Amino acid sequence: ARRRLHVHVVMIRGVFLKLLLWFWASLVLVAVALELTVTVTTTPFEERVHRFSDNALTGHGREAAALLDRGGVPSVDRFFADLQRTKGIHAVLLKSDATEVGGRPLAPTATTVAQRALESGQTEMEADGQTAVKARAVTAADGHRYVLVASMPIGLMRLLYDAPSAQVLRLLVVVLIAAAACYALA
Repeated sequence: ARRRLHVHVVMIRGVFLKLLLWFWASLVLVAVALELTVTVTTTPFEERVHRFSDNALTGHGREAAALLDRGGVPSVDRFFADLQRTKGIHAVLLKSDATEVGGRPLAPTATTVAQRALESGQTEMEADGQTAVKARAVTAADGHRYVLVASMPIGLMRLLYDAPSAQVLRLLVVVLIAAAACYALA
């Protein structure tokens, strides 16, 4: 009887060890799959830096000022909506008194960075938690001074702003890998 009990204990330990190893293997597989899909579906670092470069912001600021002269605030709003959709940059255009051209309220960080950019004439930047805020003073063709204030998510928060197709692909890969690991375990 004692020998049978020993055999049962060894079998239970074997099953427990097998379950534990499968659990850890599936966890590692899911983590690797998630990392690979994030790497493959994320905008390359160089492109993100270029989108947020001084030259790019100057160009966006001048274009927004020209649109303001031609089509008013609605055309600037459409331009900024397109900029956010295509490049992931949230931007606003401020007048030289650091008020938004459409009269909407601003975050304190945006106002502070805009005032510094107006005073220095240079690009100013500040990190506000998981967001980088950059301001660039520009002069329109008619001589009016404006400040483009742009913000972009940084760190892990930027993954939440990726295209929906990229997020669905990530979720699909994780679910499929987890399902395959569970199937193999069964």
